[in-house]
Amino acid sequence: MGCPYEPRHPHATPWAPRHLIVADARPSVCPGYTTTLPEVQEVVVATPHWEHGTLRDLLGGAPSPAMLAGLAALRAGIKERDAAALEERTKGGA
Repeated sequence: MGCPYEPRHPHATPWAPRHLIVADARPSVCPGYTTTLPEVQEVVVATPHWEHGTLRDLLGGAPSPAMLAGLAALRAGIKERDAAALEERTKGGA
């Protein structure tokens, strides 16, 4: 199913949210794989500190450009997910 840890199945595709399928922007690997990467885990841990203005305290100094890029990418992904969920609810009449 697109998992780098498992043998590839020729007709299987990784799961993707509906809005990515419609936009023809499916991921090439299972999204679960990316959650195991150390860089992703560091950004996830840093996110609440960024949101509450304590990121420097967590890091012991200024965040690197890579950390800031990761935080911005995660925030954008969350907003995209929220917008897609709202659109889905609106279309569903809920």
